[in-house]
Amino acid sequence: MSKVYNKSSEKIEKARKSECPRCKGFGSTTADWGKDEKCHLCCGAGVVWLSGLGWTRPVGKRMEDSKLY
Repeated sequence: MSKVYNKSSEKIEKARKSECPRCKGFGSTTADWGKDEKCHLCCGAGVVWLSGLGWTRPVGKRMEDSKLY
């Protein structure tokens, strides 16, 4: 278990590690082989910390880098 920062309520929430809801764990948002576009939620890792209210944080990033999915 880790934690993410909820910017709207300014509170810290518990989070669990799961696959990225945007790129479905692939780390890329496009299927084109020539393009190298990383997912903005997971930064290309395919895994994020996800809270119950939808706040996400890439694994290895600071708690202040949390984003709402």
